[in-house]
Amino acid sequence: MFRKVNVVIGVMMASVSAADAADASGNFRMYMSYSCGAYADARHGNTHLGNALEAWIGGWLSGINWNAPSGDILNGSDLKGVYVWLDNYCQQNPLDKFGTAAYWLVRELEAKQQSK
Repeated sequence: MFRKVNVVIGVMMASVSAADAADASGNFRMYMSYSCGAYADARHGNTHLGNALEAWIGGWLSGINWNAPSGDILNGSDLKGVYVWLDNYCQQNPLDKFGTAAYWLVRELEAKQQSK
């Protein structure tokens, strides 16, 4: 029984392909409603929300890696460097959505990859 289930799951997973979630103009919707100011407060207050947002950005970047040509959008850097970048961005743009900060982080990381 378990063998049949594993085969069915394997076939289903193999039939799934990566899809571009953006429309033809490159627009997409990101469901992240926290502001950069809320991120900064939560992160530096060492709160559960700060930990959750740090985990979210790690998951976001892992998803970006799925389509990254190198498979590593961070180019060997680490999440601590990401947190510093986000801290700086959010300090300068506290009213921006945290998802907007994530978007600009990825754009900068992609530009760095292309310049190598």
